[in-house]
Formats: sequence, C-alpha cells, structure tokens
Amino acid sequence: MVSFAVVSQNIAEDKLNLVPNASFELQYAYQIGWFYKGDDFNKAMKYWKSPTGASPDVYNEDTKVPPSWAKYGFGEQSPHTGNGMVGLTLFGCLNGKPHCREYIQIQLLEPLIVGQYYYIEFWTTHLEKSMHINNLGVAFVADPFFLKEDIPLKLDPMVITKKVLSDPNGNWLKISAKFKATKVLDYLIIGNFSPDSLTTAQHAFVDKPLNYAYYYIDDVLLKKIPPLLPKPAQKNDLKRKVFDAGKSIVLENIYFSFDEAELLPRSIEELNKLVAILKKYSTMKIEIQGHTDNVGSQDYNLKLSDERALAVEDFLLSRGISSNRLQHKGYGSSKPLVSNDTEEHRKKNRRVEIFILQK
Repeated sequence: MVSFAVVSQNIAEDKLNLVPNASFELQYAYQIGWFYKGDDFNKAMKYWKSPTGASPDVYNEDTKVPPSWAKYGFGEQSPHTGNGMVGLTLFGCLNGKPHCREYIQIQLLEPLIVGQYYYIEFWTTHLEKSMHINNLGVAFVADPFFLKEDIPLKLDPMVITKKVLSDPNGNWLKISAKFKATKVLDYLIIGNFSPDSLTTAQHAFVDKPLNYAYYYIDDVLLKKIPPLLPKPAQKNDLKRKVFDAGKSIVLENIYFSFDEAELLPRSIEELNKLVAILKKYSTMKIEIQGHTDNVGSQDYNLKLSDERALAVEDFLLSRGISSNRLQHKGYGSSKPLVSNDTEEHRKKNRRVEIFILQK
C-alpha cells in the first residue's frame, strides 16, 4: 500500500506549508557518504531535486563525510530542527571551485495564485571556514530544470538577501519575506542566482579560511497570507467531467518521480477529487490505465506504466475505495494521444487515465 508523508490537506489554507519535505527529514535509504553529482542528491532526498548537474549535499545522523572534506569542518553542523538538512556551495566560480553554484528545487503542493500574498521563510548558517556572502535567494519558475550541466542558473529571485549572511557564533539565521504572486508558478528553487562579480563576499576570521561560500539550509516554509484568494477554476477540472460507462478520462494533475512509479505530493489534490467522485457514485467501477511515451524499450514502458497505474490504485485503496471496484493495467506506449515527435507531445502521452467500466 502507498503512503504519503506530507502535511494533511485538511489544515487551514493559511496554515498549510506548500513545500513538501520542508525540513529534509524524508530521505531514501540510498547513501554514498558524499555527493559528487546532482543525480546523487536526487537519489537520496525525497521530492527535492538538483536542477543542474551540481551536487547539493544531504545530511542526516548517518552521513559519513570523507576525511579529505571533514578536515574543513563539513559534517560538524547540527540541523536547525530534526535530523536532516542540505548543504550548498554558493560562491567561488572565479576561484575555480568545482560545483561553485548548487541549487535545490521542489514542486509546490499547488501553484502560486496571481494576486495572492505569501510568506516565505527558511533557515541558514554557513560552514565555519566558509566565505560569507549575500544574494542567497528564492526563485519561482513554471517548469522544472533538469540540466545535466554543472552551471549557474540565471533567474530573477522573488526573495534575495541583500546583507552578507554571517553570525560570529555560527547560529542559524532566519530568512523571511512577504511577496505578492504575479504569475502562476509551480516550482521553488533556492540558491545564489548572481555571478561572483555581483556578489559581496567576505573571508571568515578563522585560521586557513576557504575561498568559497558554503551554507546549510533547513526548515523551508511557504504559506498564504489572508485574505485568501480562490483557486482559479480550470476547464479540465476532474469534478466537471461527465462519468459515463465506456468513457476514458485523463487525470490531468498526476505527477511521478522521474522514470519511477512514486506519486509526488502534488498528485494528492487530484486523487482526492477522484476519491470523492468514487464515493459519490458508489457503484462505479474503473480501470486505472498507465501510459508512457515511446522513449525506451517496449518492455520497460509496459512495466513502468503498470507500476504507475498500480500506485494510483493503491492510493484509492488507502482512502477506503473497495478493491472490487478497481482494476489497473499498463499500456506502455501503445495508445498515444498524439504523435511522439516533440517533447510537448511526449509529455501529453505520459499520463494516467481512468476507464469507466460501470457507473
């Protein structure tokens, strides 16, 4: 059975943290002890991703830092709360530091609503020997980055620290701000989006200071500020569909981890709508159908699509829908909605549908 360790959707909207795994406590068993590329971070941390080929670091009570890095103090810092946190290199490109810009990216539980005011907060502190800098910021984007290159991101942050972030006692510092959303944006990215030449940097007053900046991040919070604006009605909202026997309906807002069958937290709102519909129509029976694009082998796509359909079925079962009303099947790439000639078309073909067997 599938489970979701995210904040309950029953919490009042102005109290709900829109950032899943906000304190970095949810981590996979995968650990290599240290991180050398973005894929390492992606395999270790739940829901958060490295948007580039650079390598954010995952910390927990079991993290083992290699001696060559431990001698600089890596791994000595305790999280702000709990057991998990991440570490980012934020400055040092001109000094030749590998992975001189690292970022973390996550899909919000819902997109920003135009005109809505929000409160953003996170906590940070620097490695003791690290340089101290400003320009640590938060950017919001409509589509995620999946860059293989280890390069800086040139984005316009919604929030940016103008003052140099430093505490003589190494205490955690709270970064917070309020802002008004002007666009519908789905993803949050934390990092330094300014070049070294436009970033103020100061050496630490310690023996043998480092020539780059390294900061820890923990406890990210994004919530709405009342008055709360209504969510814009979407023409393809599941609740507006007509449910007749023999009809197929695409579930528009179902998200999975890349190349995996793990449902992402953003999917819960859509799946809860499906639960409500199945409870309303108590005799309805459905087949949950998984579909992929044509990238990869036929056998792989059949397996992946079947596992994704099963993940949706497991969610419905976990919400009290009887197993005799549900079936699941993966169709791989055999039933495309459109040709697979462009990435946009392939994205449309990667989907989950329900086929109504009985109303």
